[in-house]
Amino acid sequence: MNKKTQPELLEQEPVEEVTPVTEIPVVAEVRTAESVEETNETKKPNPAVAFFKSAGLAIAAFFVAIWTHIKDWFYTKIILRFKGDEEHRSFVRWLKDIGLWFKKFPSRFVAFFKGLPAFFKALPSRTKAWAKSLTKESVKSYFLGTGEKKGFLQCFVSYSLLILFGFVYVYPILYMLGYSLMSPSDVTNPMVNYLPTSLYFQNYSEASRVLNFWNTLFQTVYVSLLPSIFQTVSCCLAAYGLARFNFRGKKVIFALIIITFIIPTQLTMMPQLLIYSKLKIVDSVFTFIIPAALGQGIKSAVFVLIFYQFFRGIPDSVVEAAKIDGANSFQIFIRLGLSAAKPAILLSLLLSVVWYYNETVLTSIYLGGAVTTLPLELEKFEATYKELFGDVGGASGKTVNEAIYMAGTLLSILPLLVFYFFTQKHFTEGIDKAGITGE
Repeated sequence: MNKKTQPELLEQEPVEEVTPVTEIPVVAEVRTAESVEETNETKKPNPAVAFFKSAGLAIAAFFVAIWTHIKDWFYTKIILRFKGDEEHRSFVRWLKDIGLWFKKFPSRFVAFFKGLPAFFKALPSRTKAWAKSLTKESVKSYFLGTGEKKGFLQCFVSYSLLILFGFVYVYPILYMLGYSLMSPSDVTNPMVNYLPTSLYFQNYSEASRVLNFWNTLFQTVYVSLLPSIFQTVSCCLAAYGLARFNFRGKKVIFALIIITFIIPTQLTMMPQLLIYSKLKIVDSVFTFIIPAALGQGIKSAVFVLIFYQFFRGIPDSVVEAAKIDGANSFQIFIRLGLSAAKPAILLSLLLSVVWYYNETVLTSIYLGGAVTTLPLELEKFEATYKELFGDVGGASGKTVNEAIYMAGTLLSILPLLVFYFFTQKHFTEGIDKAGITGE
């Protein structure tokens, strides 16, 4: 073999290195582009994902609308009471007006009594002038009224019936309040019937201890409020779909909703319990939340019908104008549907809270002993009292008298009374507008 010298090796031209590295990215890029084209051709929109996205946006918009309404109400009812504006007096101005009224009260009181002799002196002449001015038509219009004004007899009958029915409803509360403030000596005294001789607040402290009031109240609000919110949202969505869209099976679905209201709860209670036990959600609040979120809460059919009437009340011309402006069905639901159904939303929420609050059978079966409520604690009031204070009627124990039990009963209904006191206006407005029909 011929060996090359060192100068020849140096003079030889360098050989270019050929590597396949440059071809690899090309192949990879080609494959990647082909795979992207194949995935784009085979990829189709998933209807389930689109449905859950729309449902999530609807629920989020619903809560935003509720939060906006609560914020406006808080600003109108609370902030303006202290701040004041052109239409509302501030809290400070209100206190000043009360102070001025009490400041002027003595002079007005003296002026009133000074004017009494002149009033009685002019009374006979005024009575004669009034009697001469009476006519048959004026007397008839006064007692029977006219087309625009109610007569005395109509007002008398109306107010008498209102006072009678109002007393029937208020009497139990007055009875509980009177007896709950009686001492043990007043309870055993036959001369004391309704009003105590002295205020005895020890009954409320003992009843609060027996009920474990604050802890039980928190659990009661938790059990009542969460399912009510989910039930309101689900019924609102279901009613809007039934009221504003036409599809196959609409009448069948509507009939099934009515059937769920007609069938007694006692018939579906045990099958639902078996289903919940298989899902392993018994003894938790999810036994109320899951059915409420699916439109099968307590009396959900009633709320669907209420929302249905409100959504049917939206004029078709307004909906068509919104579609011409480019709004889709979801935007129409948020901007038109929810704004028109604010009274229905508040009415459904209030009634749901009251019905979940007062429910004891389903609560005791589904929740068991994991969660308790004030009505459930009131059912076992006497047994709990024995555990805390000893045997009833024993030598060393205390007796569950009527006063203590009335105090516990009043504490159990007190949250609902406060709740209704602050929401009475919206409650009556929702009931008044629940019968609106469509165009």
